[in-house]
Amino acid sequence: MAELVGIDVPIARLQYAFANTLWTSVSTRAYYGRAYRNLDNQGNLVAELFVAQNDYMEVMFDDRYEVQCFFDPSNTTQNVQQDEQTQRECAIIFACKVDKVYPLELGRVTEQLYRDVLEVIQDTSPLSVIPQDIVGGLQAYGDLNVDKLKAYDMQPWHVFRVNTMMRVEYNCTELISGVGGYEYPFPILFTG
Repeated sequence: MAELVGIDVPIARLQYAFANTLWTSVSTRAYYGRAYRNLDNQGNLVAELFVAQNDYMEVMFDDRYEVQCFFDPSNTTQNVQQDEQTQRECAIIFACKVDKVYPLELGRVTEQLYRDVLEVIQDTSPLSVIPQDIVGGLQAYGDLNVDKLKAYDMQPWHVFRVNTMMRVEYNCTELISGVGGYEYPFPILFTG
């Protein structure tokens, strides 16, 4: 069982909520937790999940999964005061194969994707996670390197980012047990 503190608490809550309620009819889904910004072997900035000591796994895009997401928190915590609630920006980045999420719909249905994510955020964390805006297309990855992803914001794929402000309490911890033998941080994977 892992003890979570700070921004890892709302991230884990949303990761569980997305995995258990968001687009569950899609057979291959990957809901990653908090990603870290690291340089790959070519010096490009990429998002990676911490796996074990000195071991990271890139989570930006894997076409084996028809839905995937990861959390990209900023490195700056705002309004820091001891024993008080602070705020931290955190982007939630999604890549979805639209024709698998909405197989009976024609067209891009991007607004439906946004609505679904915003509903889960509202239902899970209405007071602690405040959506700020949504960015679609490869701009969703911000300053992360997208050179090998350029073909993936075309039908049937759509990538987007929900920028949020997360309210964080550092004097509050939460125990979360692993899923499928993983300890936090862990990916929640559905492989069909």
